[in-house]
Amino acid sequence: GSSSSDWASVNNWNGGSLPSSIDNIFIPSGLSNYPIATSAVTVNSVIMESGTSLIAQSTFTGTVTYNRTLATTNWYLISAPVEGQDIDAFVSSEGLASGTGSNIGLSDYNNATPGWTYYQSGASGTGNFTSGDGRSIKLASTGDVSFTGTINTSDVTIAMTSNSNGFNLVGNPYPSFIAANNSADG
Repeated sequence: GSSSSDWASVNNWNGGSLPSSIDNIFIPSGLSNYPIATSAVTVNSVIMESGTSLIAQSTFTGTVTYNRTLATTNWYLISAPVEGQDIDAFVSSEGLASGTGSNIGLSDYNNATPGWTYYQSGASGTGNFTSGDGRSIKLASTGDVSFTGTINTSDVTIAMTSNSNGFNLVGNPYPSFIAANNSADG
């Protein structure tokens, strides 16, 4: 990102060559330009620091780890910015807070109840995070949470319900900024 956000510009990469399928990419925070890949990309892996962005406008092959810093032990609203992150693996590695009974500091809003449905200690076979499905998370102590998977390069549709109170928790399914509505970003 030293000269632009263009992934395909060799001037933006240490070593003066474009990343290849064997390369491990690190995207640090505080850059002026975060990468935008307009054509197909294949790398081994990408690690993204909290607050960074990666836009893939074509196929993007390689494992992506997106880190997000949670500066307090308050509840945060999140969603997985990658596809394929297993919920059980996420819970076992992220140091989530313990709650009442078997409740753990990860929950999904259930509009049918209505209320929060908490992940339960010892749960298994939960599956992957659903793209665009927002969650609430609380850590036992401050730090980073990491999502590992692949970049979603397709449109994401998530069902909205208006059952009891009409609340829905929707999140960003991409490792980049998206506008909240058309008026925000024409």
